[in-house]
Amino acid sequence: MTGAVSAGIPGVSEETVIFYRTSDAKEIELIGTLAMPEPLPAKVRRCVITIHGWGGPRCGPHRLWVRMGRKLAVLGLPTLRFDLSGRGESGGDTALACLDDMIADTLCAASWLRARFPETEIAYAGICSGGNVAIGAATLAPAARLALLSTLPFAPRSATAARRKLMAALSSYLRKTLSIETWRRLWRGEISAKGVARTLIASSGESAAKRQRKDSRRDIMAAFAQLHTPCLFIYGGNDPEAQPAWAHYAAFCQRHGIPAEARFIAGANHNFYSCRWSAEVEELTAAFLAADLCRA
Repeated sequence: MTGAVSAGIPGVSEETVIFYRTSDAKEIELIGTLAMPEPLPAKVRRCVITIHGWGGPRCGPHRLWVRMGRKLAVLGLPTLRFDLSGRGESGGDTALACLDDMIADTLCAASWLRARFPETEIAYAGICSGGNVAIGAATLAPAARLALLSTLPFAPRSATAARRKLMAALSSYLRKTLSIETWRRLWRGEISAKGVARTLIASSGESAAKRQRKDSRRDIMAAFAQLHTPCLFIYGGNDPEAQPAWAHYAAFCQRHGIPAEARFIAGANHNFYSCRWSAEVEELTAAFLAADLCRA
């Protein structure tokens, strides 16, 4: 752990932290950044852990979790963003990454926070696969609230869902071909044909092995059915998988009495790339995670 330094905004400091998860008798080093309110409340009632997606580091897409952590710290909630094993600065083998290990990493982060702030409760905010991790962690240890961004069902993606995503990507590229600026960028060599091809191939579906690693050996949804943790689902209005994902979770939560609500960000994509979209996500998420608390 390094000493706390100013985060560059009033009332927030940050420090780098290191904790460990034991796997097959080996210790995996996990590295994160803790954003803290300054001054620290006499009693920290709630901490937040933000969880990045399958392939990104702890900052999240275009530093979403950096801004989120600082916003939550201003509200009095220490917030830990960390690199899951095999990603970013953390140890571990990227090729062996799987959902259950990501959940184990997150539970280690929660244990570290509870040791640092005794009697605190933990809330999670996860994006994409990070949302699945948040649900999985909450089924194994108490969680106060779950903010689930662009979170898809646990079941491996169906051929219909893959086809829907591919058609959305094709539609987006076709619209761009109608723009003069697109052709100018192509002429200047600013658009990579290989990059476009990779995007389309990725949209067409994942390998069976990768889908399996993104699922769990446990029946997480059966365990989730036993929880009554308040959940906020946030999706991009222009994410082709958003409506089916929310329909899945809405029906499940209603059936099992889980308090859940959804917000859709108009025009936004899966990762909320626009500054306006991400700002709306940050406001909604921070308000939800800090709800029913006041800064002591």
